[in-house]
Amino acid sequence: MTANPYNQLPPMTLFKVTDSVSAGTNEGKWVYTVRPAVVNEAIVYSGGNFTFEAGLVENGTYLGINVYEFGNTTTYHQGVVRANLPGTFALQPIPDDRIVPGMMIDPENPKVLLFWPNQFDGGCS
Repeated sequence: MTANPYNQLPPMTLFKVTDSVSAGTNEGKWVYTVRPAVVNEAIVYSGGNFTFEAGLVENGTYLGINVYEFGNTTTYHQGVVRANLPGTFALQPIPDDRIVPGMMIDPENPKVLLFWPNQFDGGCS
């Protein structure tokens, strides 16, 4: 029997986003595929920036949802009226390969709550 990852990971840990799929047209919500991540011992300070190498824990992938997206609708994204956004600006999903904090939920069918404030991107017309 495979050990339940809910019992192996701390309540708040790091996850690497490997993919995202829109949860609905213009909803501003995505379903993410994530893997547990660990920070290697090497944290480097150079040129005024901290960088670190993240490695993956080889115990599976999980579906995740971002708590910052819970209130998004076809009308509002992060509290902003979509129709008022200039040009092609639109809310973006968590980019692939980002390391984000998250929390494993539902021990019977593990899922991950992610914590990442989405950004808007686009151009003015």
